[in-house]
Amino acid sequence: MPTIAHLAKEKHYNISSLLRKSVVSPVMLEPNLSFTFPLLTTKFYIPQVRPGYVARPRLIHLLDQGTRHRLTLISAPTGFGKTSLLADWCLTARQRENTVCWLSLEKGDNDPIRFFTYLVTALQTGFEGLGSRVLQLFDQLDPPPLEYALAGLINEIAALSLPVILALDDYHLIDHAAVHSGMSFLIEHLPPNAHIFISTRKDPPMPLARLRAQKNLFELRSEDLRFTSQETRQFLETAAHIGLLPESIDMLEKQMEGWAAGLQLVTLSLSKSSNPNQVLEQIALGHPYLFDYLVEEVLHQQPREVRDFLVTCAIVERLHAGLCNALLQAENQPAAATEMLAYLQKNNLFLISLDETHTWFRFHPVFGNVLKRYFDQNHSQRAAALHLAAAKWYEAHQLPLDAVSHLICAQQYPQAARVLHESAWDYLSANNQWTTVKYWIDKLPAEEKRQHPRLYLQYAYALLSLGELAAAEHYLTLAEQYLQASHDLTGLGELFAIRALLLRYESDAPRIQQFARQALEYLPPENRLQRSLAWNCLGIGHHLDGDIAKSEDALREALRDGQMAQSQPSLATSRYLLGHVCLSKGNLQEAEMYFKEALGSPDKLGEYAPTSNTFEACFLLGKVYYEWNHLERAIESLRTGIALSERIGSHRHASYGYVKLAHALLSAGSPQDADGAIELAELTARELDTESRILQSLAYKAWLRLRQNRVDEAEQWLNTYERRVRVGSFYDRQVESLVAARIYTALAEPRRALTLLSPLIQLARGAGRNGHLFELLALQALALNLMGQPDPALEALKESLEIAAPAQYIRVFLDEGEPMAAMLRRLQDSSDRSPFIRQILHPTAPTETAPSPPAPARAAAEARVELLHNRYFEPLTQREIDVLHLVEALCSNQEIAERLVITPGTVKRHLHNIYTKLDVESRRQAVVRARSLGIL
Repeated sequence: MPTIAHLAKEKHYNISSLLRKSVVSPVMLEPNLSFTFPLLTTKFYIPQVRPGYVARPRLIHLLDQGTRHRLTLISAPTGFGKTSLLADWCLTARQRENTVCWLSLEKGDNDPIRFFTYLVTALQTGFEGLGSRVLQLFDQLDPPPLEYALAGLINEIAALSLPVILALDDYHLIDHAAVHSGMSFLIEHLPPNAHIFISTRKDPPMPLARLRAQKNLFELRSEDLRFTSQETRQFLETAAHIGLLPESIDMLEKQMEGWAAGLQLVTLSLSKSSNPNQVLEQIALGHPYLFDYLVEEVLHQQPREVRDFLVTCAIVERLHAGLCNALLQAENQPAAATEMLAYLQKNNLFLISLDETHTWFRFHPVFGNVLKRYFDQNHSQRAAALHLAAAKWYEAHQLPLDAVSHLICAQQYPQAARVLHESAWDYLSANNQWTTVKYWIDKLPAEEKRQHPRLYLQYAYALLSLGELAAAEHYLTLAEQYLQASHDLTGLGELFAIRALLLRYESDAPRIQQFARQALEYLPPENRLQRSLAWNCLGIGHHLDGDIAKSEDALREALRDGQMAQSQPSLATSRYLLGHVCLSKGNLQEAEMYFKEALGSPDKLGEYAPTSNTFEACFLLGKVYYEWNHLERAIESLRTGIALSERIGSHRHASYGYVKLAHALLSAGSPQDADGAIELAELTARELDTESRILQSLAYKAWLRLRQNRVDEAEQWLNTYERRVRVGSFYDRQVESLVAARIYTALAEPRRALTLLSPLIQLARGAGRNGHLFELLALQALALNLMGQPDPALEALKESLEIAAPAQYIRVFLDEGEPMAAMLRRLQDSSDRSPFIRQILHPTAPTETAPSPPAPARAAAEARVELLHNRYFEPLTQREIDVLHLVEALCSNQEIAERLVITPGTVKRHLHNIYTKLDVESRRQAVVRARSLGIL
């Protein structure tokens, strides 16, 4: 069939044919008994851009692109700047010598004749005489069908040689079906030289899906119209002339989410206030200006059933159709909430979808706060019943922590305790929501905890995971009293498993094994998750004792139970620990594989919260990269692990990460950064307050000082080491012995070094711990060479190289400096490992021996680490960094306020923002984490 444009060129138009093509039935206009009415010419004026308007070139560019289609729909809630943007584009288009016609709509335009009379007259402001015949048809006593008249208008537009652009503002005020039908007809048959803009608060009932499919529709919605960070700053600093601190602007951005009207209302209040901080603090509680505006302009404009829905559902943070039905007591009408949520979306009522399937939603923060305040003012008597209804729905849909929050709000503490008692373990072990579980258990009265003694157990586990070991021990003791009294054997099994895990941080291998075995004896076979924890602890205990074979057997049992429990975090723990075993065996390639599996694939990173094993896997992956002399990748992995430990509140467990980072930074040529990292290693170890970790950190610090040629400081540690009684596990004692042997050799006391090394070599060889053996042999070679025994020294070095070469251990030899390099040069031409020796002596030179994993695997590992790193951090503002520097200098809030010329209240808000972004709870934690991220 010929197109409208083709028919126009032929100077004829088959209107009856066009009517048969129409997607709507012909609309018959009511007889025009009194057509004459005055036209308000101001409705045709394009609104002038107000002073202070923020130019938005990115959106102007998008609207330019939209003119390639028939219709541009600008649809967003009130206050998103639709009219201002459209007016700006129209004025800009006129400056380009385009003809643009404008029509501002209002409620009174719902009569079809009135609406289309205004529409045609608007077109005539740009094209004299266009549509005059249509107006004559409207003036008849018995006007023809609307589509007949509009077909004539389409024909006239098609005959023009110029582009015809019409902008209709505030189309949401139109609710007459005949007007919508006529507009649909007009849009679907527009000729190529015409374009219509519609600005509206809600989507019009037009065939948008078909227009979209035919590429005849261009859309701008609230997510497009939101002010960007740059636009927000421009508006506040330039347009509104409000001099706010950067962090205050950040706070406004977070609350407003780019809502233009909200920013305007807040800046109006700021301009009238002598206390800007108070104004900003009121936003979260529902600022009076915002409250009045949204109640009058949005809430009160809705039908009663919509108002009831909004206010009733405001008590929940996230909306789901089923949850909303439960709140509305409409479970027998399952479609009710679904239809209402669709209505809210279609009508742009500040509803934001949280997933691609449009199952979960939330309100814009400001609108949500206003609804809650409105509820408190007008419906507070309904709160308890609604909280109970929400809790019942959440529990039925396996969302127990959400249920607990509402039960506590309803002061139903026995029910809250029951739900926590039944579900907390899963959240602690499977989802790692330690802080959340601890928070809700804290909310319960003491009597409820005594009635459910396993809550003390779960509380202790949360504290342990957060590094609060002394407090964890206290609550374990408390839990044990109640569990013994009630003869709860399964509960005691869980307690023994947690106690074994707690002892891990003391490196108390015998007691770890004891409690792990007791746990396995008490726990029934179906408690797979807890049994997996016990097996993992048993594996740790054997590893600390140096028994690699038994450790591996226990960890494989843990892996099986974790698979049966379908617990990804439990599996990650077992894989991480198996990777650690592989390090001891000297198999770096297999260790890397396990660590990557513990981290998970990049596309799964969003499914599970990071755990202690996530960051510890990053630490040991960093160690693998360090051994391969891949320093940049090692540093990145270590920093990511440290940051993750801070992110989940386990920064006290990050000491080892700092140790390895310090040595990697020194090897990379950053001695000052290395000093900072090793100091943080000691600081975090002392925060954890376990002798084992403190002694390890001090030993590694002494080794760093030796590598920096600060021998006096290393010798000071050695003196303390010699006077102290040996404590800790076999592994801990070996760490100290290796450092002491290195210092003895540096002090030209090789016999004392060999006294330490010889028994360790025998034990490592007997246990198959090649990952330790090659290093011990290398140090033995240096000591023997220093004693004047070059042949035995070279034999020891050859054996070391035989073990190290397949796994590509490079860094151990490089870190021993020139004495080791001299011995390697003597072996270079005679050894079977000459290529490997050349790789050590010339680490940047290409070699035929690639350091393990294939490029795709390495890329995947890097992707995992990068995604982990990028996922969890929100940058600090410059002012927040200024505050942090003063916090690091131990300044009080008052001192910080005086130095930065701000109020103490503003300092508190800065600290709140810093704590939130860094996910910490104290000044000291903030400093530690900022250092780990390189901020300080």
